[in-house]
Amino acid sequence: MKFHEKLIKLRKSKGLSQEELAEMLDVSRQAISRWELESTLPDVPNLLKISEIFGVTTDYLVHDDYESDEDIPIAKEKEKEVIVSENKRYKLHLIAGFASVLAAFAFLIAAISELSIISVILSFFNCGIAAINFYLYFKNKKSKS
Repeated sequence: MKFHEKLIKLRKSKGLSQEELAEMLDVSRQAISRWELESTLPDVPNLLKISEIFGVTTDYLVHDDYESDEDIPIAKEKEKEVIVSENKRYKLHLIAGFASVLAAFAFLIAAISELSIISVILSFFNCGIAAINFYLYFKNKKSKS
């Protein structure tokens, strides 16, 4: 699919007239018409604005062989990177939660043996941190499913 076909499809899918799109891009309606008739192409700043308005990549707009953003190899790689990054963050929350529970338990034992108010406060603080980390871990895992 060529650029002009993609522009028409995107514009119509948003229910925009050529005039409305022209106002959004700060160009004339005739410019939109020329782009859609394939007599000219938009310049780079307008191409960037078009990609932002319609929520698509510029790669999708300019490559004739891309029927959708999913066809772009780079987009697939970025999606994998995001998943790996999220999994690392989830694991970090889980590890931090367990470490906080262990630290809280150690401070509680010390507080009981020494009757130290500081150790009791630190154990409650660590329990709070553990609870937050476990909450974030399970909340993110649940929303991911």
